[in-house]
Amino acid sequence: MAAASGTYITRSDIEDTFGATTVHRWTDLDRDGDSASIESRIQRAIDYAERVVDARFRGSRYSVPLTATSGTAYLVKDWSAVLAGVWLYRLRGQDDSDRAGEENTRYTEMVDRVHNEISSVVNGSWEAALQLTDSGSPTAPAGLGIPGQIAVLDRERPGPA
Repeated sequence: MAAASGTYITRSDIEDTFGATTVHRWTDLDRDGDSASIESRIQRAIDYAERVVDARFRGSRYSVPLTATSGTAYLVKDWSAVLAGVWLYRLRGQDDSDRAGEENTRYTEMVDRVHNEISSVVNGSWEAALQLTDSGSPTAPAGLGIPGQIAVLDRERPGPA
């Protein structure tokens, strides 16, 4: 079976973000080393993450799927890898919430950062070297989010260089 990949990321991007051993632990739910099952799970995580990123940009001034106009699309790759990795973490079949029911805040904070950064690009407070739509203006109301997702924009954080 070919290594899991998508438009923005591959399996190795998720492993670079979370570590190969960690990703393996989050994907080998039956602990049997079944590579087809592991790759399938990683592919589903990639598909999920890329759909979320595309959904956040759909209707904005940027063309979807996102395409870098100069250099590499590091931010898009980072956003997708974080979302895919946290998807794997959350759906691994274990509950490690604290007594108050709060999940691991480290991963929640990573996802919050991704959504805040995407919001900053979509609303124009950060510039991104991404292909604009043909008209250069939104085709639908800008800033559409994921249902149930509340994004808080951190205007104090400087944008990418």
